[in-house]
Amino acid sequence: MKYTNWRLKISQRIRTARQNKGLTQAMLAFRVGKSDRTISAYEIGRTYPQVETLVLLASLLDVPIGYFFGDMEATENKLLYLAELTNKAKDMVNLLEDVLDKENNSNILEDK
Repeated sequence: MKYTNWRLKISQRIRTARQNKGLTQAMLAFRVGKSDRTISAYEIGRTYPQVETLVLLASLLDVPIGYFFGDMEATENKLLYLAELTNKAKDMVNLLEDVLDKENNSNILEDK
Protein backbone atom coordinates (compact mmCIF):
# COMPACT_ATOMS: atom_id res chain seq x y z
CA MET A 1 0.00 0.00 0.00
CA LYS A 2 2.69 2.50 0.97
CA TYR A 3 4.70 1.57 -2.12
CA THR A 4 1.68 2.27 -4.36
CA ASN A 5 1.05 5.64 -2.70
CA TRP A 6 4.69 6.61 -3.09
CA ARG A 7 4.64 5.73 -6.79
CA LEU A 8 1.36 7.58 -7.27
CA LYS A 9 2.81 10.71 -5.63
CA ILE A 10 5.73 10.69 -8.06
CA SER A 11 3.26 10.52 -10.95
CA GLN A 12 1.20 13.39 -9.55
CA ARG A 13 4.29 15.49 -8.91
CA ILE A 14 5.58 15.03 -12.44
CA ARG A 15 2.25 16.25 -13.79
CA THR A 16 2.03 19.16 -11.33
CA ALA A 17 5.58 20.32 -12.01
CA ARG A 18 5.01 20.11 -15.78
CA GLN A 19 1.79 22.09 -15.57
CA ASN A 20 3.36 24.68 -13.26
CA LYS A 21 6.09 25.14 -15.86
CA GLY A 22 3.42 25.67 -18.55
CA LEU A 23 4.52 22.72 -20.66
CA THR A 24 2.42 20.21 -22.55
CA GLN A 25 3.29 16.54 -22.37
CA ALA A 26 4.60 16.77 -25.94
CA MET A 27 6.83 19.73 -25.10
CA LEU A 28 8.29 17.98 -22.07
CA ALA A 29 8.70 14.74 -24.03
CA PHE A 30 10.74 16.54 -26.68
CA ARG A 31 13.03 18.07 -24.06
CA VAL A 32 13.52 14.75 -22.28
CA GLY A 33 13.94 12.74 -25.47
CA LYS A 34 10.92 10.56 -24.82
CA SER A 35 7.53 10.23 -26.48
CA ASP A 36 4.49 12.10 -25.22
CA ARG A 37 2.95 8.69 -24.55
CA THR A 38 5.83 7.94 -22.18
CA ILE A 39 5.27 11.21 -20.31
CA SER A 40 1.57 10.37 -20.10
CA ALA A 41 2.45 6.92 -18.73
CA TYR A 42 4.65 8.55 -16.08
CA GLU A 43 1.86 10.92 -15.09
CA ILE A 44 -0.83 8.25 -14.73
CA GLY A 45 1.49 5.86 -12.94
CA ARG A 46 1.51 3.16 -15.60
CA THR A 47 5.29 3.31 -15.69
CA TYR A 48 7.97 5.26 -13.88
CA PRO A 49 11.07 7.07 -15.10
CA GLN A 50 14.54 5.73 -14.53
CA VAL A 51 16.58 7.68 -11.99
CA GLU A 52 18.53 9.44 -14.75
CA THR A 53 15.29 10.55 -16.38
CA LEU A 54 13.88 11.72 -13.06
CA VAL A 55 17.00 13.84 -12.50
CA LEU A 56 16.58 15.33 -15.97
CA LEU A 57 12.88 16.00 -15.32
CA ALA A 58 13.74 17.79 -12.08
CA SER A 59 16.24 19.97 -13.90
CA LEU A 60 13.91 20.79 -16.79
CA LEU A 61 10.96 21.48 -14.49
CA ASP A 62 13.01 23.60 -12.05
CA VAL A 63 12.24 21.49 -9.01
CA PRO A 64 14.67 19.82 -6.63
CA ILE A 65 14.88 16.05 -7.06
CA GLY A 66 13.47 15.69 -3.54
CA TYR A 67 10.22 17.28 -4.73
CA PHE A 68 9.30 13.97 -6.34
CA PHE A 69 9.90 12.02 -3.13
CA GLY A 70 9.10 14.37 -0.24
CA ASP A 71 5.84 15.26 1.38
CA MET A 72 4.02 17.29 -1.25
CA GLU A 73 2.06 19.41 1.20
CA ALA A 74 5.17 20.22 3.21
CA THR A 75 7.02 21.12 0.01
CA GLU A 76 4.21 23.42 -1.13
CA ASN A 77 4.08 25.04 2.31
CA LYS A 78 7.83 25.62 2.23
CA LEU A 79 7.57 27.20 -1.22
CA LEU A 80 4.76 29.49 -0.06
CA TYR A 81 6.79 30.45 3.00
CA LEU A 82 9.84 31.21 0.85
CA ALA A 83 7.72 33.29 -1.51
CA GLU A 84 6.39 35.25 1.47
CA LEU A 85 9.92 35.80 2.78
CA THR A 86 11.04 36.92 -0.67
CA ASN A 87 8.24 39.46 -0.82
CA LYS A 88 9.13 40.76 2.64
CA ALA A 89 12.78 41.01 1.63
CA LYS A 90 11.82 42.98 -1.48
CA ASP A 91 9.74 45.34 0.66
CA MET A 92 12.68 45.83 3.02
CA VAL A 93 15.03 46.56 0.12
CA ASN A 94 12.58 49.10 -1.30
CA LEU A 95 12.25 50.76 2.09
CA LEU A 96 16.01 50.91 2.51
CA GLU A 97 16.41 52.39 -0.97
CA ASP A 98 13.83 55.06 -0.11
CA VAL A 99 15.67 55.94 3.11
CA LEU A 100 19.01 56.11 1.29
CA ASP A 101 17.52 58.26 -1.48
CA LYS A 102 16.08 60.69 1.07
CA GLU A 103 19.41 60.77 2.91
CA ASN A 104 21.31 61.43 -0.32
CA ASN A 105 18.86 64.14 -1.33
CA SER A 106 19.21 65.74 2.08
CA ASN A 107 23.03 65.74 1.80
CA ILE A 108 22.86 67.29 -1.65
CA LEU A 109 20.64 70.12 -0.34
CA GLU A 110 22.98 70.72 2.61
CA ASP A 111 26.01 70.96 0.27
CA LYS A 112 24.38 73.75 -1.72
